[in-house]
Amino acid sequence: VEDQGGAHRVSFYGPPGTFAESIAVHRYAATTPEAYHGRRAGTGAGPLSRRPDGRYEFLAKALAPPLHGRPPEDMVVRHVLAPAGEALWALVHTHPAAKAPSPAFEALVGSFKPAG
Repeated sequence: VEDQGGAHRVSFYGPPGTFAESIAVHRYAATTPEAYHGRRAGTGAGPLSRRPDGRYEFLAKALAPPLHGRPPEDMVVRHVLAPAGEALWALVHTHPAAKAPSPAFEALVGSFKPAG
């Protein structure tokens, strides 16, 4: 768990030896889905939409820098936002745009039960 100056983050990276994919879980003490999305508006973020489960979601585009001799790579960043009391949880999945995402993020979203 990393302290992010008011937010906390747990990150998972993998699978090893293949392509770069990450899942991060952030907790923000006092913000709204609209404010979270607004702070990312200049980063290629798409529209914020409400999901049937009461959460919010948007996609963004990013360019991964060249790493370990690999060229830059277009990435998709999916944000699923879960308000819980005074807190906002952000589940963030980053994966290469040219690859199918791992099903691990859907499993996390489906099982995530946030506390405020």
